[in-house]
Amino acid sequence: MLSEEISQHFMIHDGSGQSLDVVNLLNDPIWRASEEDYLPTIYIPKRNGGRRKITEPKPYLKEAQGRVVAILRSFRYGPSIHAHGFVNKRGRRTNATPHVGHSRMLKMDIEDFFGSCSKEMVAEALGRLNPPEWLVHVIERLCFLEDGLPQGAPSSPMLSNIVARHMDYRLSGLCMKYRAKFRGEGQEIVYTRYADDLTFSSNWPQLRELVHPVSHILSECGFSVKQRKTKYFAPPARLESCGVVVSGEKINARRRDRLYWRGRLHKMIMDMKHGRVPPGRFRRRNGRVSHIKPKMLRRIGGKIAAIVDISPQDKERLFSKFAELKELCR
Repeated sequence: MLSEEISQHFMIHDGSGQSLDVVNLLNDPIWRASEEDYLPTIYIPKRNGGRRKITEPKPYLKEAQGRVVAILRSFRYGPSIHAHGFVNKRGRRTNATPHVGHSRMLKMDIEDFFGSCSKEMVAEALGRLNPPEWLVHVIERLCFLEDGLPQGAPSSPMLSNIVARHMDYRLSGLCMKYRAKFRGEGQEIVYTRYADDLTFSSNWPQLRELVHPVSHILSECGFSVKQRKTKYFAPPARLESCGVVVSGEKINARRRDRLYWRGRLHKMIMDMKHGRVPPGRFRRRNGRVSHIKPKMLRRIGGKIAAIVDISPQDKERLFSKFAELKELCR
């Protein structure tokens, strides 16, 4: 049975206003979070043509998982210094910046990153941080679906980063080992991770040699490499990490993304101004005219903010166009 103090942490209210005591579920020795506690699975198209599986928990479980995250933060259980995905004040910009000045890049992906994080892996990773016993018990009951972390649960990003801590430090140690081995050449190897994307960069001509030892370390840590996503870049190829272009002097958003949103905003504004479509609507690529809903405006604003974060020189132009679009949609 869980303590009264912990009980108070998990008194949850669902959308209908009814009180749901998640601790009562946790005290049931049979109960585990299952498909019944999640909304129907949805699939979101990926940029590369695939589909991303999203399994979102129902409101009471979602809030309980959110409280697990708050408790983990209160204990200062966080990711390694090499992790930049799902981390406050870090992101694609901080993930790419350490690679500036390098001429070669190796990119590798982890296969099914969230789903590969089993209960045993999470318990082992938390065990290194000496958590209270009740916390491990709560996480095992609340935060898993079919012995993996569901993509769509608020607890999955933090728990996956905690699981990957040991792997991050081993990969960083591998980079230091190779640097020491070739210290006569003075070649630094930099490693960063954004969720399941691993990026290594250096001026060392044999950087590709890391593929095998990295795969071995991932295997020992319970992960596997997505072979088709392993890519090596050498001069004169352009270096790119998680959609951010890395040069010898700075980082930048991809040119095609910057030009696309610059042109897209301009076209939407011109169509409304010159009567081709009614105010507050836009013409899709297939010719259909659709409403610009608040959700779409928020999405456009998020895309622009992501570009400006990487390329601040586009801030004035993109944000002024976006402000004009919002004014026309009122």
